[in-house]
Amino acid sequence: MIRPTTVCGIDEAGVGPVIGPLVICGAAIDESKQARLIDVGVKDSKELTPYERDAIYSQILTIIDHHVIKVIEPIEIDAAMRKPDSSITHLEIFAFIDIIDEISPDYVYIDAPGSEKHFNALFSSIHNLTVPYVAENKADENYPITAAASIIAKVTRDRLIAEMKTKYGDFGSGYTGHDLKTNAFLKHHHADYPEIFRRSFANYIAASTGVHPREHNIPADGVRLKKHNMPTDISSHLLTLKEWKKYQNVEKVAEVREI
Repeated sequence: MIRPTTVCGIDEAGVGPVIGPLVICGAAIDESKQARLIDVGVKDSKELTPYERDAIYSQILTIIDHHVIKVIEPIEIDAAMRKPDSSITHLEIFAFIDIIDEISPDYVYIDAPGSEKHFNALFSSIHNLTVPYVAENKADENYPITAAASIIAKVTRDRLIAEMKTKYGDFGSGYTGHDLKTNAFLKHHHADYPEIFRRSFANYIAASTGVHPREHNIPADGVRLKKHNMPTDISSHLLTLKEWKKYQNVEKVAEVREI
């Protein structure tokens, strides 16, 4: 008798926002059943509306064999960002490894965050897995089980964010890039609800210290913040040279030792 092959997909939701948790999901299924995921409309969660994700979410849970969810709170993210030679990517990798150990699949498809080359180099330097895996950008577009994990992670995070809004008020999407509501909430409430913010992120530091990152219009004495595993939400921000010198204790630009 041929042993069924269990494949696992891993993806995350919420790596970049300044508010709320990072949610990571690993979903497992007998490889022979992956076509059923396609039949119910499983695809990259970003291509689905919230209503579509909710509808597909319940169907996914009836098709897959197992799933594991890791909810990583802002305080854990900040702790990782403040450690020497650590980043949010390290935190994701440790969660990925825990998920793989718990599921014990025969093959793994990981949606690699950020640079695919950098992620694979870092991942291979940390794990001691024997299970074969693929880690690539847009794995949620190429592998149905990774798309299923993406949807579960997104729906789970959306529900957690909805619960947070009943307690803290409407803070928008949590991304400061183009969300005026999030920017206003961060400006006025960063000291009121520190537990919901990622205080190691540059946009929180700007709101809480008055050192304002600038976008696009680079001053003559400006220096660009280095893209050291920094969430895309803040990777283009700028500090003047004077502001940079004021924070000589910054170790990885996206963080300071004491906030």
